[in-house]
Amino acid sequence: MSDRDPDAASASSGGNISPGATSADANAASGGSVPARGTSSLRRVRQRIIDSRLLLQNRAIVRYLVVGGLSFVIDFGLLALFEEVFHWQTWIATAVAFLLSVIFNYIAQRTYSFDSNTPHGKTLVRYVILLAFNTVATSVIVSLGAKTPLTWAGAKIVATGMTTLWNYFVFKYWIFASRRLRS
Repeated sequence: MSDRDPDAASASSGGNISPGATSADANAASGGSVPARGTSSLRRVRQRIIDSRLLLQNRAIVRYLVVGGLSFVIDFGLLALFEEVFHWQTWIATAVAFLLSVIFNYIAQRTYSFDSNTPHGKTLVRYVILLAFNTVATSVIVSLGAKTPLTWAGAKIVATGMTTLWNYFVFKYWIFASRRLRS
């Protein structure tokens, strides 16, 4: 039977499919008893490609979240170390811990999460721009939230969630994007 033979497709399915149906439609209508040929094989290959792309994209999201979580652990852990063990002033301990976690985050997101080969000059400038934007946005969100029942702590959680969400897309499509994605 040909892929575009409506009579053959209709006959094999007991007449329950529409004119212009393909053998894949007949196969589906008959419960899979008609061997798949031609376009149905292409459809299966195309679906496998789409499925594998979604799986890869989901892996990038998971990697992004893992790196973000590790960055938080590094930031918090170093802050505790500098504050509690070395007895540094809080503002110095906070700044050094944060900067070290930012360096880790940049390197890990670039190499592990997004496997970027974009030159460092471009990515570093863009990363610093995003970092400045996030700093201002977080400060505004926390300051405004501190005046609500959320308090500063709840507002910080909201700000972290928001920056986590938009950072993924900014990383993927602007900072670490391949030339193919940007054009």
